[in-house]
Amino acid sequence: MRARPRVEPDVDERLTHLLPYPGLLPPRTSGVPGMQVAARCLPAADSVGALGDFYDMFPVRLFAGADSESYTQRVRTLREPIVERWDAVIGDVSGHGPEAAMLAAWARQTIRAIATAEKTPSRVLDRLNTALLTREPDGERFLTATYVMLFPGSAGVRVLLTSAGHMPVLLRNSAGAVRAVGHHGLPLGLYAKAGLRNVRMTLRTGETLLLYTDGVTEARQDREQYGEERLRALLAATGQFSPRNLVDEIEADVLAFTGGSHADDIALLALRATDLHPIL
Repeated sequence: MRARPRVEPDVDERLTHLLPYPGLLPPRTSGVPGMQVAARCLPAADSVGALGDFYDMFPVRLFAGADSESYTQRVRTLREPIVERWDAVIGDVSGHGPEAAMLAAWARQTIRAIATAEKTPSRVLDRLNTALLTREPDGERFLTATYVMLFPGSAGVRVLLTSAGHMPVLLRNSAGAVRAVGHHGLPLGLYAKAGLRNVRMTLRTGETLLLYTDGVTEARQDREQYGEERLRALLAATGQFSPRNLVDEIEADVLAFTGGSHADDIALLALRATDLHPIL
């Protein structure tokens, strides 16, 4: 394994010309309390830099007691401290190329508009599903996604997670064991109900969540796929790596497996809990 220490910018410097998100802030991968975060996106070899895979991460600020129904309670809420959560999403639009990239950009923009009004990942993706069905009622494209809400605190990072037909999220615990987490719902843009379920967990110091798209596991060497087992083994063997070095290592290993080319877009998002501090 090859660890390559580096200074971590907010956004992977190689992505600034690839992310088709005009008018949107770039995804955040630094400054997340109690967490280290890194991401990577690689376009398919024949897609001319247009990405149908996407990721995003951004803070959501919620006023304590925002559910209060009376006017007096709502006014009181304005004087209370805000509680901050961080939302992360990874998604994969069917196909690749410019049309897939346009839908990925729209999905990311829609998610940001929805997120502040919702309390669970399943509600965010349910609303995205409705918007997608309304936008393209006869469209052939759909997307898969995993959405994670993160609540850093003194006892760990509380996590709410849901998946809409996406690849399983991999959790590496501090002992080095790797397992899949979450329930597999349906892709978005196909049915009115996607069967989404939220999973609750706590990410402890030294534990890592890995989100990825099928461009990783379905990368091919002749007829053989890279596969989830190789990815799990790599994650288990790189537990000491920072998220930045982890995504570097996965990228290098996949490209070495395929001989340097890949037929589908690839996206990776690694989240690792560090020393945690209470939110004041």
